[in-house]
Amino acid sequence: MKITITHNGFHGYTSRTVELSGEPGERVELTASQIKKLSRAGCGMSDCTCGESILGALLRLEGEFYDPMHSPRAWISIPEEGDEIHISGNYPQR
Repeated sequence: MKITITHNGFHGYTSRTVELSGEPGERVELTASQIKKLSRAGCGMSDCTCGESILGALLRLEGEFYDPMHSPRAWISIPEEGDEIHISGNYPQR
């Protein structure tokens, strides 16, 4: 199932699509490439200090914190309805 995650943060709106294996409502583990894709999205500027990422905001929504130094694994819940997840970053735009 393809899920589009839209992040409203400091740099405006950013969307990324990931393919997840599972049923609606299930919690699934992200692959290493999905983690990389979502952690780079949201800001992506090497000299910026906003600290925004789709992965970080998504895991806060899940009640978790991603710490690649201690565990390179991350999980998200597949939406029970629809194929989109909308999240706000630390500095959402209005």
